[in-house]
Amino acid sequence: MIIPEQNFILKNGTTIILRSPLPEEAELVLHFFKLFFKESYRYMMLPASHWDEFPLEQEVKILSTFKDTPNQFMLTAYHEGKIVGFLSLFPMQGHFHKQNARFALGTLQAFKGQGLGKKLIQIAESYAKSLDFHRIEFGVRTFNTNAIALYEQLGFEKAGHLKEVAFIDGQYYDEFIYQKIIDRKNS
Repeated sequence: MIIPEQNFILKNGTTIILRSPLPEEAELVLHFFKLFFKESYRYMMLPASHWDEFPLEQEVKILSTFKDTPNQFMLTAYHEGKIVGFLSLFPMQGHFHKQNARFALGTLQAFKGQGLGKKLIQIAESYAKSLDFHRIEFGVRTFNTNAIALYEQLGFEKAGHLKEVAFIDGQYYDEFIYQKIIDRKNS
């Protein structure tokens, strides 16, 4: 699914363009992931080094699949021609879980606390409802208190606590699973 362009004004007055990235922007997407994962690797599922060798052709292919896949998308935030944030939403695997969606979200440090993450989640939730998803879930490290506060403000509920699930920099960390039922008609 391709999300059409829309403008969003951050709390500090900066204008951000939100839209799906195009396949020809694969290099721009990879550049963002390299920066973002270097800044925020402790919050993510992969080390920053994963993106150093990621093939450009593979990223082009990934971005190309979004236009032909009606139930998943990537939404990117642009400022002055550079990507400063993203949200990817995709269905969970398995026949009995396909009505559930997961998302991954991130913004560069310089754009945190300005309402961008909140806006990305609100757009994703709106599209998830239109795609007939019943619920959204995701994981978050327990030390990511700013993100947890945002998720709870948006109505997400803690659904579980995974003990020592992530091994980062020689130490184990816990994660919470958060969820939100977005379609109550069949529950």
